Amino acid sequence: MSRRPDPRAALGRHVQLHRQALRQALASLRAAPLPNLFTLLAIAVALALPTGTWLALHSLGDLGNRFDPREIDVFLQPDRDDAAAQRLADTIAARPDVAAVTVIGREQALAEFRAASGLGEALDLLPDNPLPAVLEVHPAATVDTPERLAALAAELARLEGVDAVEGHRAWVRKVYTLLHTLQRLSMVVAGLFALLVALVIYIVLRVEVLERRQEIEVSKLVGADDTFVRRPFLYKALFTGLGGALLGLGLVALAFAALDGPLRAVAALYDTPLELHLPPGFALRLLVAAGALSVGAAWLALALLLRRIQP
Repeated sequence: MSRRPDPRAALGRHVQLHRQALRQALASLRAAPLPNLFTLLAIAVALALPTGTWLALHSLGDLGNRFDPREIDVFLQPDRDDAAAQRLADTIAARPDVAAVTVIGREQALAEFRAASGLGEALDLLPDNPLPAVLEVHPAATVDTPERLAALAAELARLEGVDAVEGHRAWVRKVYTLLHTLQRLSMVVAGLFALLVALVIYIVLRVEVLERRQEIEVSKLVGADDTFVRRPFLYKALFTGLGGALLGLGLVALAFAALDGPLRAVAALYDTPLELHLPPGFALRLLVAAGALSVGAAWLALALLLRRIQP
């Protein structure tokens, strides 16, 4: 009667084989630090470029979400004071197709224009405030088509004391559409750079396999199968992918830190917060994706390379 194999002993042997492969992978990385460093830099740049671009576009997309592209600006006649603007705002706010109305008085409009334009000295030379009061009208959710928005704007333009009506946030919709297109483009670029990472892994493994060809032939001659031979290379590919991803995240963080000051200055002009940052969840997903991509590319490369090496 044959004895059943001990599961614990089999598991112990399996763990021992993985420990041995892990030590071999680490020894291979330490044996050639400079070439491995260049490999990490190549992977880091290949991951940092699309990652940084996508995160920057995503942040700008969030900025566009803070604006309502349906917003309508109602410019009052110059002779209308802030009290008249408030009365007209109350009238407009009572409409069922209007969600809210914000009043920008003449002095507030002048202060905002002074801060944004930098023409403070020129404005001081004017005898009177040339800017009219403005009502920012936010349509209700029922105004959900361009036709209804145009009809609302036309009705507002006919109100007494209104000088002009302008949907000045229309450019936000155009910019937001452009950002979505660029985000899609960045995903395509990310796919191309992922292929570049896989190519880097393939080239590195091919060179190392050819250098260790005799060692692999001897291992197969004494009974080692492709799984045993392949295991250290897969660990090395995993470490290379994770290391390149970590270095790439560091490059993105440095780039965002360098751009933080100028972006905050620009955002302050529009009184809108804008921040470039690396979400922890995104960083974790990138590490997992880089590790999986590296191991997958190594597996396919080794399947092609080891098939040609026979004792």
